[in-house]
Amino acid sequence: MDKVLIVASSDKLVLSLSELVLEAGQFTITTATSGSLARRLVLEEEWDTVVVNHPLKDDDAERFVQMVSEHSDATPILLVKSEYLQMVSRSLADTPTLFVEKPLIKQIFFQAMHLASSMKRRMENLKKQNAKLEAQIEDLKYINRAKICLIINQHISEEEAHHRLEKLAMDNRISKREAAKAILRMFSD
Repeated sequence: MDKVLIVASSDKLVLSLSELVLEAGQFTITTATSGSLARRLVLEEEWDTVVVNHPLKDDDAERFVQMVSEHSDATPILLVKSEYLQMVSRSLADTPTLFVEKPLIKQIFFQAMHLASSMKRRMENLKKQNAKLEAQIEDLKYINRAKICLIINQHISEEEAHHRLEKLAMDNRISKREAAKAILRMFSD
């Protein structure tokens, strides 16, 4: 279930936005009626979506949304009056902010909520893929260093070094990375 932070200047607005978010789908909701509380919540917890009603009483909503973009993986949704929409959207053009014009139209708000959820899931998948690729690159670094050690110290070809590394990994039922680390330890003494 997506975690949603709702930030608005009054209890009445927070309540109506909470009802709207719950109507949009299954979300866990936390609310804040002050910018300082909202900032602390963003820095202390992970959020999927942060819904911000522009303007905020005690904070600059645009700077707050900028902070959300820089310090969290949450997708901000900024609710803004039509007369300010163009100006605000220009100032936040480099952020992944979704803008919803006020007065709110339920269907458009629901679409923004679902798009924010989609964006968050896609971002998480991309991060997982990135972490997997980084691990593979790390593996290749160890493997290549180990092969170079074998080539230099044992005076063998690259193919033979590759074969020995694979054989060590298979014989000991360990990953190629672990085999490479074992070879590097052997030649570092």
